Amino acid sequence: MDANAIKKFQGENPQDLSEVSGPQSPERLDNQADENSNVTSQQMTVENVSEDIKNQLPPEALPLFVTAFNSIYDQNGDREAAMAVAWQTIEHNENFEKGADGKWQFRPIEQGLNNPIPTSAA
Repeated sequence: MDANAIKKFQGENPQDLSEVSGPQSPERLDNQADENSNVTSQQMTVENVSEDIKNQLPPEALPLFVTAFNSIYDQNGDREAAMAVAWQTIEHNENFEKGADGKWQFRPIEQGLNNPIPTSAA
């Protein structure tokens, strides 16, 4: 609190007391919420991904897409660049492939010499 606010709070100027202890503006509350949370209003979460993106990606791809987007967006604040990197991340991931319908699909890992089937500890 600055010196004037302290004086107002101590009652030196009672008519101004409401300015110190009264309700805060919605804008100020929004800024405090942003400061107190780990997710800014511009970051993407699996819950707030647009329906268009959700319709194009399988559920397994959403966390990867969101992480890639937020990583780039946090670095430079460019939503367009972040979106491009997020799509490239899905495109270059071996676990996803684009289907004939144009939507991305989860591709199970194929078993073979490079990917042996894990043995149980039994």
